[in-house]
Amino acid sequence: MGKSKISANSVSGHRCRTIAVALCIIFYFECTPNSARNLSFCPKSLLLSLLIQRNATNYLSSQTNFQRIIPLIPYVQVIRHIFFFTILCTYLAACQDDDSIDFIPVYDVPEDYQEIVDLFVDEAAVRGIELTIDNLIVLEDPDLPFDLCGSCNASDLNIKVQRIVSIHPRRCWPNNLQKEALLFHELGHCILGRSHTSALLPNGDFKSLMVPSNIGVYSPCVYQFGGAADDCNFTFKRTYYIDELFDPDMPIPDWAR
Repeated sequence: MGKSKISANSVSGHRCRTIAVALCIIFYFECTPNSARNLSFCPKSLLLSLLIQRNATNYLSSQTNFQRIIPLIPYVQVIRHIFFFTILCTYLAACQDDDSIDFIPVYDVPEDYQEIVDLFVDEAAVRGIELTIDNLIVLEDPDLPFDLCGSCNASDLNIKVQRIVSIHPRRCWPNNLQKEALLFHELGHCILGRSHTSALLPNGDFKSLMVPSNIGVYSPCVYQFGGAADDCNFTFKRTYYIDELFDPDMPIPDWAR
């Protein structure tokens, strides 16, 4: 069963704005005339204003020039405030929310898998869940590890990313129900945002179709070695596992007590 791999997204707009404000505060207080400790840290245009202000202060030591120079000092302060306001606005404008970034999803599902995706949507509708899947690519990926039947690239529904289900071309399912279980599992990651769980039911069966490395939880017999035919036929469990896929709080079924 494919292990869900979550793609790291860029810094969120909220975090970006926080960083921008913090940087501007640091610039502001580090570059004031009275507290500047590292002038190489300050922008050149601000250094110029600092030099003007400091020279003006020295020039003020002459009583004759006091009346001529004193009106300039507030303007230098205004220049400094305008500079930092401009920097802050520039940073904030560059910090777009993820929702404001244009994202055009792609839907590309081969016919061989489309009927299972359609069935997934139908099963959701039967349970009162309306699904519109317009962001999905299903492809066969020979680069998957041999022991991995399939994989979904993202299970976090809060990020905007092209959702891709990769299937190993060796086609590791021995019957159509296991093929369905594999794709339902990966759609559980990509479309429902489900994560893996290895929780067990009271009888020792896995609680969820989202268990890793097992696509046979509701499979019919593949190989029967003695015993009754029903001993290896788990198709009667299918309804419960699909119920639980769409609602993790499903009560324990009678056959698992």
